[in-house]
Amino acid sequence: MLVTAVHWIPSWNQAVKEYYMVTIFAFIVQFVVYCLLACFHSIARAVPVNYILLTVFTVCEAYLVAGICVFYTANSVIAAAGMTAGLTIVLTMYAFWTKRDFTVFGGAICIVSFALMCVIFMSAFMDFPSWWHPVLSAVLVILYGFFLIYDTQLLAGGHKYSLDLDEYILGAMMIYIDIIMIFVELLKLFGDRD
Repeated sequence: MLVTAVHWIPSWNQAVKEYYMVTIFAFIVQFVVYCLLACFHSIARAVPVNYILLTVFTVCEAYLVAGICVFYTANSVIAAAGMTAGLTIVLTMYAFWTKRDFTVFGGAICIVSFALMCVIFMSAFMDFPSWWHPVLSAVLVILYGFFLIYDTQLLAGGHKYSLDLDEYILGAMMIYIDIIMIFVELLKLFGDRD
């Protein structure tokens, strides 16, 4: 809802572009809440603190995504959301129906993620050809697709590795991040700049 409000209310759209300090604040709060929930299992399992922190995380993440969406046309945002919904449904169904256990690939996914993080960091300081960023976005969509399958199987259980029953907040946050990152990368890949 925040993303659509930012797009359709011109004053919000301009405010998100002008007041970048709010975006930085939202990123810091989102990162701190993520670390609290991921690193301190006692906090992640403490009701209602875990629900409050998940709500704060969700609001900050929505503001950050809205901050990205203001730079793209409304049709691009809707198209990326539709593609994300379709991809999420297909990958989730695959994660539930496949006999292949993706939870054993956690280490490999982390290694590939770290390598891509290094490449992304280098690309900020180096001059790459114009085809580089779309290729990188496509690779990241594939990687986050694997993350979505992996995290879905962790959450569903019944595989070699799984989340405990009390870690539902962490599981929800992991799936949420996967879907948001797929959306952002699809928006970068197919979106028209405003």
